[in-house]
Amino acid sequence: MHLDFIDRFYFQDKELFESNNIEDEKVVVISVYEVIKVINGIPLFFEDHLERLNNSLALSGLKYPYLKFEELSTQIAALCKENDKYIGNIELRISALPENKNVMLLGFIPHHYPKPEDYSTGINVGLLLAERPLPNAKVKNTDTRIKANKYLAENKLTEVLLYNHEGLITEGSRSNVFFIKGQQVFTAPASMVLKGISRKYAIKTLSKLEVPFSEEAIHIGDLSQMDAGFICGTSPGILPLNAVEEKLLDTKNPVLQKILVGFNNQVTDYLAFKSNNHR
Repeated sequence: MHLDFIDRFYFQDKELFESNNIEDEKVVVISVYEVIKVINGIPLFFEDHLERLNNSLALSGLKYPYLKFEELSTQIAALCKENDKYIGNIELRISALPENKNVMLLGFIPHHYPKPEDYSTGINVGLLLAERPLPNAKVKNTDTRIKANKYLAENKLTEVLLYNHEGLITEGSRSNVFFIKGQQVFTAPASMVLKGISRKYAIKTLSKLEVPFSEEAIHIGDLSQMDAGFICGTSPGILPLNAVEEKLLDTKNPVLQKILVGFNNQVTDYLAFKSNNHR
């Protein structure tokens, strides 16, 4: 079991420990996890992450006492204070160890945020034939993730879109993906993907803006008909796509720009609400 934590302190269950970033002797059977973005000491959309983690526990068959929002919020606040760090990504992980022993780990992990110019120029992504065995459960180190990471390293990309054996684009290896055609927005159905927290708030943005929206996976053969697209995830928020392999997309698309502003407003509103309620 590798801790992966980058700062001095981390939590194991309810106890604070010092990180050493070395491999220990514990063998992990399976781990489910959430990566949560911390901004000014506030874990963004934390309630949603916790709900999804409890769902991942149920889907994977992992047993752990029900994770409580108030207790974990207190631990995150202590983690930020002890590490003197108030922005970054934290991982909340439940690992199954041999002999039916399960452990909770919480700590800061490495992160990569897009450069400011990426939000105007967009990023290029590839396509990879791969399917998650449990798309609604966030499980560490699956064969799909390992395959995707290898593709990203070999092609020097930050993200790759996955498609299934029917040729339908489902999601990114670490994000959800949306496409825009005219005034209509498309994304794969929730049953086919990890229901990303940013995906949830992107859909809320579409609803608030009254943008026509369909949970419909796009076939790779229909990419040529798409005008624009974006990925969304914990680290990037909403990030425009400049190209999917050879297919160029419009990063200045007015529907895309409207969605980007609307999503960022939701982030700002959440942080303001949490800040005002913790004074």
